[in-house]
Amino acid sequence: MSGLSDHARYRSVLTQPGLPVDDALAACDAITDRDLRGDCALSAVTAPGRDDIAGRCPAVPRGVWREECYFIAAERVNRQGDAVLAAGLCQQAGRFSLDCAQHLWQTPVHQLIFSKGTAGFAHALPAAEQLYAAWAPVLASETDFETRFWEKYFGNGFEGQGRPIDLSACDGVPAPRRDACRDAGAAYFYREIGPAADQAGEMDVLCALKAPDAAALARWLPAAPDPLLDQTAAMRVAELCASPPP
Repeated sequence: MSGLSDHARYRSVLTQPGLPVDDALAACDAITDRDLRGDCALSAVTAPGRDDIAGRCPAVPRGVWREECYFIAAERVNRQGDAVLAAGLCQQAGRFSLDCAQHLWQTPVHQLIFSKGTAGFAHALPAAEQLYAAWAPVLASETDFETRFWEKYFGNGFEGQGRPIDLSACDGVPAPRRDACRDAGAAYFYREIGPAADQAGEMDVLCALKAPDAAALARWLPAAPDPLLDQTAAMRVAELCASPPP
C-alpha cells in the first residue's frame, strides 16, 4: 500500500472487513495522522466477527481509541454471558468506564419497567432487586452503580408513564427505595422543563415567571403538586434563565 494517502489506507481497512486483523493493523500503523490512525486501529480490532477483541485492545493506540475498544469488548463479552469479565473490561475503559458499566445492565432494567410506567414500581421491584444483586458485586465498589441503577429503574418508569409527573407513585415503594424513586422523578421533571418550554416557543415566558414552582410550569409540563418538584422547578428555571457571562 505504499504511496497511498492516509484516507486511502483508512478506507482500505474499513472496506475489507474480512482482512486479517494483523494486516489491518499494519495498514493503520502506516497512517501518519494520529487521530485517523487511532480510529483505523479501533475499527480494525472491533470489526464484526472479530474474536478476542479485549486481547487486541492493547494494539490500539492509547487514549480515547483504546478506551472505546475496551468499552466495545465489554459489551460483546456481556452478551456472551460473562458479567465478571465484562465488568473488568469496563474498568479499563478509562473515561468511558462509568457509562460502560451502565451499558451492561441498562437494557434489562428498561425492559423491566418502561412499558409498565410508574404503576409498576412496586410490582416490578423484586425483579429489580434481583438484577441489582446480580450486578452489585462486580460493579458497586468501582463505579457509581448504586446511584445509576436506581435512578435508571425509577427514571425509566417515569419516562414510560409520561405526563403528568406525579411523585405520589413512589408512595407504594418500600421505604429503603422510596427516596431514590422520588429523586428519579424529580430528575425526570428537571430534564423536561427546558425542552417543554422550548418546544412551545415560550422560553421567554418561562424566564419571566416570578415564582417558578411546579404549578407555574403546568402549562408546559403538567405535574402533581409536590415540594420537591417546586424546589426542582425553581432551581432549573434559575439555571436556564441565568444571564450569560459578559
